[in-house]
Amino acid sequence: IREYCLSLLRRGLVSNIKIIYTKYKNSITFIPCTVDIFPIKRNDDVKLTQKEKDMIIEPNKAKVYKKLLPLYLDTIINEKIIESNVSEQASRSNAMDSATDNASEIINKLQIQYNKARQQAITQEITEIVGGANAQE
Repeated sequence: IREYCLSLLRRGLVSNIKIIYTKYKNSITFIPCTVDIFPIKRNDDVKLTQKEKDMIIEPNKAKVYKKLLPLYLDTIINEKIIESNVSEQASRSNAMDSATDNASEIINKLQIQYNKARQQAITQEITEIVGGANAQE
């Protein structure tokens, strides 16, 4: 995925990259999200010290950027894929829990129906026996 994205960027076919994924909030809540991963947005909330502003980057910013961009893309893409997988597994687990609960409910209803039918058959046999005994008297 990273190589494909980088090749599109290098050829100038795209100017930005977005990832659409399923964000895991908790075991029953999953949120569809879109994240811009390129161009990299600057976080203006972070205040740099003068020392950080004066920092010299070697060999130069462009070469460092070129080396770090694939690593950055790998990291973000892997993170989003893993988060989507977690959401999928949690969703599957919820579905299996629901199926188990529904099966248990059906088994309980069938057990009650079976017990009622059995009780009815026993009651009918007792009634026939008592009726036969009363007829002989």
